[in-house]
Amino acid sequence: MKQKSLILLGVLITINCFSQQEKVIVNKDSLSIKQIRHPQSPEPKYQKYAISGYVKLVSTFDVGPNIKNTGAFKNSDIPVNPNKLQEKSRLSFDARQTRVGFDGNFTAGNEHIHTYVETDFYSSETLNNYSLRLRLAYINVWKFHIGRDWTTFANLEATPNQVDFQGANSSPTIRNEMIRFVHDLNKKTTLNIAVETHNSDFTPLVQDDPGYVSFPDLVSNITHTDDWGQLSFAKMFRDISYLNAELDTKHEFGYGLNVAGYINTFKTANGTKHDKLMFMGVTGKGISHYILDISGLGLDAVSLAANKLTALKAGGGYLAYEHWWNDKMSSTLVGSHVSVEDVNQQLPNIYKSASYLEANYIATPLENFHVGIAYLYGNHRLQNKDKGNASRIQAMFQYSF
Repeated sequence: MKQKSLILLGVLITINCFSQQEKVIVNKDSLSIKQIRHPQSPEPKYQKYAISGYVKLVSTFDVGPNIKNTGAFKNSDIPVNPNKLQEKSRLSFDARQTRVGFDGNFTAGNEHIHTYVETDFYSSETLNNYSLRLRLAYINVWKFHIGRDWTTFANLEATPNQVDFQGANSSPTIRNEMIRFVHDLNKKTTLNIAVETHNSDFTPLVQDDPGYVSFPDLVSNITHTDDWGQLSFAKMFRDISYLNAELDTKHEFGYGLNVAGYINTFKTANGTKHDKLMFMGVTGKGISHYILDISGLGLDAVSLAANKLTALKAGGGYLAYEHWWNDKMSSTLVGSHVSVEDVNQQLPNIYKSASYLEANYIATPLENFHVGIAYLYGNHRLQNKDKGNASRIQAMFQYSF
């Protein structure tokens, strides 16, 4: 696997070297679809081809108890009633968030085609697993955005800039395969309509349930951006297909609503950076896959009655303030909360709620070289009211290219 990763990196670097010689500049404004990137993603330098990415080292110190995941602070991994090993403090260095992206802009007749592929080495929570994984892979053509990208249900521009790789526990910033239609209603308002698919995220009734998708999730998002800031409304309708004890396919309906945005407040002395108040609220039924902290826990739907699954209600939100001390130094304070409906009588030991806090300081002492430090606190409560909490100090060193 290491050899394959090195070969892939060599090919990408070779392509980039040849493209540098062509010096073909593509105007960003000529692209038909606005490129919206997660705040942790580097901005590529647009040519006909470009390689972007960063080299990153994260240093993590768990005050105690320690959390299973060393690279990202996930509340659902906080141990409840920790044992002696879990109670111990822990220090780790982790470079697996290092990332490489290949960006291409092409023409076919009078049409622009934009492609992007992004990989990193964070394929599992195991600290010594350096396998390459696919993060993003998409095509923009006409008014369509096709491939694997951040879900249409999220607003990336209202996502806080954090040292923690996981981010606010209520954030709906997950990645799906999709076909998305993008239309500018006017210069300030954009409409997105998408069909998206992902791995099943429910607790099956039968062990051999493959979790096949019968219908894709239907997601829409309308976003308005103005001088004062931004506001978006997203909604989702989905079908959860499962097998009952007789191996008949049954369906459970789910839905969700997400409101997010930011308000511009103060500017730095020379007016190049804006402080921002960012907010997000999400609620729905059968949408646990779309909430970071509980995605992958099988809580879209669970068995609360004989031979039947029930979609669980879940929701949460965050509030964050990003302050720029000057053009090269910023701090962000983030508070977030997630909760799942009360099913204590049937499933007392599953996730009930969690709260999350990060306070950070990020500086750019050299061009494209970023350093940061953060304090993280979180708790994790089960349906039976048992509770765990944890604190972490995390530092990062990142050079973007």
